[in-house]
Amino acid sequence: MKKTLLLLISFFMFITFTNASETVGCTIQKETNNLIDYKKGDIVEVNVVTDFYSEFGTLDKAKIQLYYNPYVFELLSDYNDESVYLEEGYKISEFNTYSSIINFEIKNVTGKNMLVNGADILISKLKFKVKDDAPHGQTTIELIDNSEFYIKGSSESFDCFNSKLIYNITDTPSNKIDSTLSFIKDKSSYLIGKYNPNTTTYQIDTYNSELELDTYCSSSECSTEISGCTDSVCKFKEGQNKITITNTVENSKTTYTLNINYIKESDVEYKFPSLKKLSVENFKFLEEFNPDTFNYHLVVPSTVDSLLIDYDADNDVTVEIIGNENFKTGENIVRIKTKNESDEANYYIVVTKAEKEEDSKIPVIDKEEEKPQEEVKKVNNKYILIGLFSILIVLGYILYDTFYTKKEKEIKEENITNNEEISDKEENEVNKTDDEE
Repeated sequence: MKKTLLLLISFFMFITFTNASETVGCTIQKETNNLIDYKKGDIVEVNVVTDFYSEFGTLDKAKIQLYYNPYVFELLSDYNDESVYLEEGYKISEFNTYSSIINFEIKNVTGKNMLVNGADILISKLKFKVKDDAPHGQTTIELIDNSEFYIKGSSESFDCFNSKLIYNITDTPSNKIDSTLSFIKDKSSYLIGKYNPNTTTYQIDTYNSELELDTYCSSSECSTEISGCTDSVCKFKEGQNKITITNTVENSKTTYTLNINYIKESDVEYKFPSLKKLSVENFKFLEEFNPDTFNYHLVVPSTVDSLLIDYDADNDVTVEIIGNENFKTGENIVRIKTKNESDEANYYIVVTKAEKEEDSKIPVIDKEEEKPQEEVKKVNNKYILIGLFSILIVLGYILYDTFYTKKEKEIKEENITNNEEISDKEENEVNKTDDEE
């Protein structure tokens, strides 16, 4: 019984810490059609999922923002006349869409969990049609990285990742399977800001001796191998290091190569050329500005041809703005290139210029109502505290068990000694009686 109790406590402690140390977030995946090429009239379906496993909690609510090119895709209402599919037990508490942005919130009303492929929790599902007049070329559907979700019975929130799904619109589509990764998350370098699913080679300078990688597949099923690392943790020697990430879907493979130049901080001070401030006059990004967030989205009226961009950077950082003129209707990319002696980086503003009839749908930005900074979130602290408490329980049980066993042994030895003394006394009394007779 005691061993069983100890095993149960240890198992509970194990799953607690497994969850506490695990990266948790949400991402998007291609649902049924894992191809790269699409033609006009094709239907694409997108899953929004989280890797917060059901064993550790239940999804309570989520706030999701998606970006898509409205001149390529049309959002369909194929789920009982709704644009967002939810399984039984969940409901939409808010839904807004304008131009290239879909913004909605969902709520768990029954406590039921939803699973995809027996693991990831399905948050929602959306369906798009490639328009009959869609222009040729590559486009994306993106999950905006200020999306978030909450766990039932807890006030903790978890961030979603700025993942991207690639679609190539052509009249002669091939049958090539999409084996790209929608997102590569690292915890100690600036790879996130440079990542694009179609860019497979990266040059990275860092003064961090290691990084931890998390990869997310563009399709609902994939197999990913990382070489040059142990259990996704990559440790570097001074100088050049190479990491390869191979993602396989069916018979298609995509390999990403990370050329890491590890510079010891004691030898030379490595400094990344981050922006300290970035904003646009009269408009507001969907994302909150963060020096380590490199992709931003906004929608402008049909009368806007360029942006008034305000930024701030250190004196040793040079800044160049590219593509900030002659906006066309639809998607436009403004690149802000930063550079210093150590490295260079790119911040991207995805600008959607609306049609004239859509101008009234664009939200008016009241600067006085803008929040100066998003509240810092506490993530996973509950599980860490529970884990520590579990350790105390186990230690207490071991001490108690040791003391109890020792005490039990002493009592047993004392009883044996007393029994021997009683036996000797009784034997002496019998002998004495025999002598008297």
